[in-house]
Amino acid sequence: MRFLYKAKTLDGETVEGKLEALSQQGAVDFLINKGLVILSLEENKGGGIFSLKIKIGTGVREKDMVLFARQLSVMVGAGLPLVSALDVISKQTTNYSFKDVILNITDNVRGGARLSSALDKYKNIFSSFYINMIRAGETSGKLDEVLTYLADEQEKNYDLISKVKGAMTYPIFILVMVAVVAFGMMTFVVPKLTSILTEAGVALPLPTRILIATSNFSSKYWLIKGV
Repeated sequence: MRFLYKAKTLDGETVEGKLEALSQQGAVDFLINKGLVILSLEENKGGGIFSLKIKIGTGVREKDMVLFARQLSVMVGAGLPLVSALDVISKQTTNYSFKDVILNITDNVRGGARLSSALDKYKNIFSSFYINMIRAGETSGKLDEVLTYLADEQEKNYDLISKVKGAMTYPIFILVMVAVVAFGMMTFVVPKLTSILTEAGVALPLPTRILIATSNFSSKYWLIKGV
């Protein structure tokens, strides 16, 4: 969940910002731990269902991110140390680009860095929302719950994107087929009808003349391309 807050620092300065937390109480605890006096705190309904969407052009697929989030949440929730969990995931990952990323993250965590800090080095892969949620989980001591939440959201987004892609496939196929049939009619069928109408010497209405002109252009263009 994303919250908007307004608070005062120990120096009396008023600050405003956004944060991610599992609940309003979690947001309150986070702000108090930072030494802030809360003036207002409300949930931000914005952000949308694609807040966790993976950034393109990284060599990492949505499916890779879903598996990473789910495996990490299951193993950490089962009490496996974070470094060990990351080691296991890196060995099971078949995407070599993502494997290198996970190995580097594992090395950083093994060296004493927080998971959020290690992920922060790969903002081209992990969104700010993802990283901030991990950071909130580390601060509140509920990293396993945060990982489960992120895994659920990743799976929902992946399922939705898959359904949208599937729903778009059939209309696109129909449009392509219609375009192919229309081109074939204009290039090969209409010219034959045109010769018949020309020999008959009948006066043609404007729409028919436009259709014939378009067909003639298509035929000539096809011949030129064929040459």
